[in-house]
Amino acid sequence: MALNIYRRHGSYCPGGRALHDMTYEADELRRSWKKHSCPIYASGTLNGQFKRKNTERSAWPDAKAVVAEWEIASSGSGPSEPVQPPPTAVPLDDPPTPRLMIVEAIRSHLAIREGAGM
Repeated sequence: MALNIYRRHGSYCPGGRALHDMTYEADELRRSWKKHSCPIYASGTLNGQFKRKNTERSAWPDAKAVVAEWEIASSGSGPSEPVQPPPTAVPLDDPPTPRLMIVEAIRSHLAIREGAGM
């Protein structure tokens, strides 16, 4: 199923649109439309779950390209999102650094302040 693409306006909208107002690409083709850079969102079902995601784009062609990548990745017929490498394990040879107890930290802080004459 294709995702629904729309521009969602914020309270800072330079075009004067209301907070969370939504406009579509066809709305922006009108002469009276004021161009601005509120983010474009996509909503719909991917992998059987409803998603609403910010494309982090403000131009329609760029946002459509991002949404097309998401749809291809969710269909399983194309390249998927990059897989994050697993975090590197800490070698067991290195002992963990000792933690400072709160009482010791307070004593250390007070000693520093007394030494500075505060």
